[in-house]
Amino acid sequence: MSNQINRSCVRCVRKKIKCDRIIPCSNCVKRGLEDECVLPSETALSAGEMAIKESFELQILNVMHQWDYWVVQQGFCNGLLLPCKVYTLDYSKENWHPGVIKLIDLEISARLLTHSVESIGCLYLNFFPDIQELFSKFDTFLSVGDSKTSNIGDLMNEALLWSLLTLAMYYLDNSVLKELGLPNELQELSTNKLYCEFLAYTIELIQKIQHYPDVRIVQMFLILSNTFIRYEFPLFYNHFLTNVLQISQILNLNTCFKTGSGSSTTSMLIKNVSDRMWYKLLYWDYKTESFNRPISLHSSLFTSLLRHAAFLKSQNPEKYVREDSLELLQWKITSLERDLDQYTHKKPSLKTLEVIRRELEILQVKSSQIKRLQFPESENEKFDLFVINLTIFSTHWKLLQMVIVFYYQDVFSLNELFEYSNLILQTIERETKFIKHPMVLRILALLGSFHGFFYVFNKNQENHLLFKKIRELLKSLNFAKTEKYQALLALLTRFSELKNMFQTRALTDTELVQSVPIVILENDIKILTNQAENRIPNVLEDVGPVLDSAIEEHTQYDTETRNYIKSEQNKLFQILASFKDFI
Repeated sequence: MSNQINRSCVRCVRKKIKCDRIIPCSNCVKRGLEDECVLPSETALSAGEMAIKESFELQILNVMHQWDYWVVQQGFCNGLLLPCKVYTLDYSKENWHPGVIKLIDLEISARLLTHSVESIGCLYLNFFPDIQELFSKFDTFLSVGDSKTSNIGDLMNEALLWSLLTLAMYYLDNSVLKELGLPNELQELSTNKLYCEFLAYTIELIQKIQHYPDVRIVQMFLILSNTFIRYEFPLFYNHFLTNVLQISQILNLNTCFKTGSGSSTTSMLIKNVSDRMWYKLLYWDYKTESFNRPISLHSSLFTSLLRHAAFLKSQNPEKYVREDSLELLQWKITSLERDLDQYTHKKPSLKTLEVIRRELEILQVKSSQIKRLQFPESENEKFDLFVINLTIFSTHWKLLQMVIVFYYQDVFSLNELFEYSNLILQTIERETKFIKHPMVLRILALLGSFHGFFYVFNKNQENHLLFKKIRELLKSLNFAKTEKYQALLALLTRFSELKNMFQTRALTDTELVQSVPIVILENDIKILTNQAENRIPNVLEDVGPVLDSAIEEHTQYDTETRNYIKSEQNKLFQILASFKDFI
């Protein structure tokens, strides 16, 4: 039974909306928050005091939002641009060993490729009209640097073969090496070691031919993008992608046989394969966007899906173009994440966020109606479901994160975000054989940074458990190229250290915003914004490519605290610059 009161409830006071002064009030009932609809106590904050408190909370959330964009999405995922003299070259170390590469004969490659088709074929089969016909030609391309390759077409096919072998080895478990009957010399090496050998040799082949406009260059890029190449060699990857974007334009990858022309079986086959490559290329173009690669394709060629939805009179899902492929479906979902990114540095309206949510729900329903995703039986179907689910869940999570950052009062959104965090982690833990996919690292970095930041300044127990769960998951991973995961773990460990410093004493709101942890995290943002905004040609050997930016000295602190702040700056550089790009 509802009780009439003479004051507004706590939630309505916080949200500055009219309350009908019934406990529970209609606003709280509508949002399912009856338990939180309570009468303000005599010691409760006044509306003015509440507004001041919220302004400090929003300042912290804004720092968190900017830190996520600059440090995680830009710095961690794409690396820093540092002077050449920072890096040294080890000429005594071979990138790949001819003895290992020459062991891969026709029989071994056939076993690896057959296993690859059966387990991870969904990552590349749609980019070829007939993969078996391609495999049948590979016996002439296992040249390993000798004189067998007589023309650029042969070299293209050799590089394409090694791209497929590299992908196969990347996802291979050590136990499978013996099952496939590989030579003892190969079984003695880990799949991680073999993957590194294969990748180094493949990159060497690609460097010879990547400037030539051939669709096989696009196929190589799409295949290798499913490995850790973008994290291991970010500068090379950006250069490779830039070439691929240009080649896709030269070859009319997205405009060949437009509707109404080329209705033959051959032209339809070419269009189908080209479309699948095109949408996947847009996906990687967006997902690897970086201030180290200012050239982008998706932003200039595709209008916002949100813009289409906002002006559509009927919201009937059937009004939308039918998704003929998983590549198109994944790109449409990813387009909604791209729409959210428009508001990285400005506040979106709740109406805009609601439109994106509605569009996402429509696409989620459509994905559930795809037969191969309804009842996945093969490893390929399970992998498809894994990728689509993570794409949907992570986009929904990012939407909720924005609601929290810009509309902090919405407790319901925070609880929903926790639910999606758990859903994402459960999906990853349930399908451990697929967690080598590069999207997993990016998602764990986004989740970890949010819950880590929130952990420092908030005592929410569920958030603490999620942050702990993410770190434990990272510690348990044991597969190819774990150093990037160790770098992420080091980045998240900083939050625990800052939490310990933050707990030393109670702080007022003003002290909170000016506290050392906030100063350190704001310095992180300044370091990365300087990386993006203060670049010049290094015409003078000791100047550039990034101008040094004087970080505030923070004279209000004692010497020990200033030294600690400086050490945290150096630690961030060590974490973010831990990539090798010289092969």
